[in-house]
Amino acid sequence: MNTVNEDGHVVGQMGISTADDASATIAMLTAVNPADLSAEGKPDDLPLGLVRCKLNVATGAEVRVTIYLSESASDDAHWYNYGPDSGWLD
Repeated sequence: MNTVNEDGHVVGQMGISTADDASATIAMLTAVNPADLSAEGKPDDLPLGLVRCKLNVATGAEVRVTIYLSESASDDAHWYNYGPDSGWLD
């Protein structure tokens, strides 16, 4: 799936997969324009943009999720989470 920057330009691709079992399914994976989210606490650099995903996981199950990137993440890369109530989390 193509990801976008704040100008709406494609900056890369991301994808996800789960282990090949019935305990989890990918219900949603969509690109998110960083400009659509709060600027308060937003990281300065989002080189591959943002994605929104939803996994359906069986109660009590542990699931391995693999994230695929169109380019290698740098050794000092960070992962961020954004929630409408919690804001940006590192």
